[in-house]
Amino acid sequence: MLTLLAALVTCLSLLCLPASLTPAHAAPFPVDLVPHLVREVGEGGVLTNYGVQGAEFTWHVVVENAGRAVARDVTFDLTIPAGTTEVHATCARKTFNAGCPTDDQLKVAPATLLEDGHLTGTIPYILGTQFSMSRESVTIQVTGRYPFRDQVTPTLSVAPAAEAIDTNPYDNETAEVIHLQPVTVPVSVKIEQDTPDLHSGAERHYTVTYANDGDADAPLTLNAKYTSASPSQSDTLSTSVTCTATSTAPCPLSAEDEHPSADSLLSRTVTLPAHTALVVDVRITHTIPAQKVGLNTAPLPQPVNLTASMASNGTVRLTGTLSDQSAGTLTPDALSLPEASKEEKLPEIALSDVPVYTSHGAPLTQPALPEFPPDQVPGAAQVPAAKSTQKYLARTGVSITALILMSSILLLSGAALRMRIRTRLR
Repeated sequence: MLTLLAALVTCLSLLCLPASLTPAHAAPFPVDLVPHLVREVGEGGVLTNYGVQGAEFTWHVVVENAGRAVARDVTFDLTIPAGTTEVHATCARKTFNAGCPTDDQLKVAPATLLEDGHLTGTIPYILGTQFSMSRESVTIQVTGRYPFRDQVTPTLSVAPAAEAIDTNPYDNETAEVIHLQPVTVPVSVKIEQDTPDLHSGAERHYTVTYANDGDADAPLTLNAKYTSASPSQSDTLSTSVTCTATSTAPCPLSAEDEHPSADSLLSRTVTLPAHTALVVDVRITHTIPAQKVGLNTAPLPQPVNLTASMASNGTVRLTGTLSDQSAGTLTPDALSLPEASKEEKLPEIALSDVPVYTSHGAPLTQPALPEFPPDQVPGAAQVPAAKSTQKYLARTGVSITALILMSSILLLSGAALRMRIRTRLR
């Protein structure tokens, strides 16, 4: 019985910490600090070495004391990989003979897109194996959101107080490589227009919808531009781009963005929340000045279109409809020209003034007929004068041969008539 009682007293003496060996007065025996970085716990309680880009994570920073002495004012430094966001830390648990740092003693220096951040803190004390039958430890829980990278390598290092001696400083640092799987987000882009074909100067109305149908937020680059098949410096464009009341996503546009250029109606990097849509109202008034066209020819319509697209900001993998394009035409202003008559009035030329040519090409000279006074020529009233005969024949188109023949007959008749007159006078 006394033997059992002595054994119990010995055991209790090992479990109970003497007042002279409290953490504040513990003897400066060597310590051995061992850090552990516990990653995500997957299915079945198995630790995983992968995560999902942009997803939330939970790490556990564990610091143990494997040495005999009490480790006081233990400092630790956790490197936060660049691009990691929303980092928060708190003391989650400790063993019986260890002290937890307060949240105020845990300092987070946020990471940027290009530079690492740091989580630092000081653990008040961790008893050694001389005073405990098992290793004492403190666990700090770290939460945050993974960056959009292929992998990250958080590094944890610990150090004892300056007066302490770490018997094995080679295991005071640990690192874990965590592979990150890309986020797959189903998205869609859709364009609706009020009418496909318009005339110059009329307003065309487009409705562009960028939708995220996935369960994760999607960092995206949105684009929209208006193009014409044959743009000209003389063309004039009036644009208007605004968010509609039907949008369920935050509007990235301000009043300064309301009237952008046609080749960059929308060019924004945004984060489209899960199960939301950004709906944009685009209004275009395109005027193509009058162009010269042929008579009775209408101006040719010019093809125009609006193209809208979204792209991964290098951080997510997209599936679905990533772009859309509308089609239509715009008819330029017409330039009407006065019609000119193709008929011209020709000058009137008397047929008598038209020269008559022989077969050799030389003009034919008509012999002049002798003129007789009417009172000297018997029967002259029945014979037309030479000039009247010439004009008459010219008007009736009698050939030159017939004209000469008739002139000869008249000459012979005149000669015979003169001979008869002379005979009678004798």
